[in-house]
Amino acid sequence: MTQVEDAPTGGFLEHVGFKSIDWSEDFARITLDVEPHHFNVLGIAHGGVALTALDYACGISGCYRPPPAKRTLSMTISLTTNFIKPLTEGHMIAEGRVVGGGRSIFFAESNITDSQGNLIATASGAFKRITNTK
Repeated sequence: MTQVEDAPTGGFLEHVGFKSIDWSEDFARITLDVEPHHFNVLGIAHGGVALTALDYACGISGCYRPPPAKRTLSMTISLTTNFIKPLTEGHMIAEGRVVGGGRSIFFAESNITDSQGNLIATASGAFKRITNTK
């Protein structure tokens, strides 16, 4: 069961324009319509935009809990990123998957593809689950 409307977001993620389109156990998919304000001086999507997408996809992939379980959030412990191809326009899709870990620490991987399915960037990292008390 996918609960996209409950996926964790925040002011920065919303400001950049990320949208969660699929969220389920150990998986997340987010999108971004890349626009000129996302570009660096070279005319390509800024690495920080891609890094944030990879981090967000990894982080929320380990946070899904079906109701009535208590919602969790995550904090990044470490993240290794590989930039493979520049993204100059269009639509970016970032997918994150949990690949291991335990109750409080999990490991995830993510990748970004463009609207043609070309691989743009990859990441892997360690994340700490935090129980949301709100």
